[in-house]
Amino acid sequence: MVLKLSCCNGLEIYIDGIKVQCRDLELPSGKHLIRVEQDNPLYRRYWLKALLNPFCFWGFAFFKSEHTLHKAYNSQAAVWEGKIELHRDARLSADLRLSQLNGNYLEEYWSIEIQGKDLKSVSGRRVEPSSLFRKRWIALRLIPCFITVILLWIVGLTLRNTLLIPFIYTLLVVIRGIFLFRNKAII
Repeated sequence: MVLKLSCCNGLEIYIDGIKVQCRDLELPSGKHLIRVEQDNPLYRRYWLKALLNPFCFWGFAFFKSEHTLHKAYNSQAAVWEGKIELHRDARLSADLRLSQLNGNYLEEYWSIEIQGKDLKSVSGRRVEPSSLFRKRWIALRLIPCFITVILLWIVGLTLRNTLLIPFIYTLLVVIRGIFLFRNKAII
């Protein structure tokens, strides 16, 4: 039994917990667990280098939102998990698309579509990214805020008469942090 996988660039496919490349793969007939993840810089080793870009750093320091109105941490990394049942030669196709969450709003997110030919069954759903992705997504947004808080307090304490600005900014960072930690995923 040979399962031929075809996918677009930017997707990583795991079958039964083992990462596979987009190529032919031999699998025995039966049920298998498949996980398709969008490749994202937050999964890479040097994920903090995004903060070296001054536009990114100061954008996050002043609470800039992304180019579209992303409100959930997983609107930037799609993950699909499901079960497939094979009974003979099959073809599986994974496609990454930008989808609208709701026609009434401008919110958009990445979704993964799985299509199968000659499969006995395919069942799955969109799931949350790993906790590593969520932690790094939050850290990337809060580290510039904390650095800016420290700088503002140093300047404020040095000048002694401008403590209102650091106090207000610190309050805004705390509110932003609470919002990010309570943020729910869009599934």
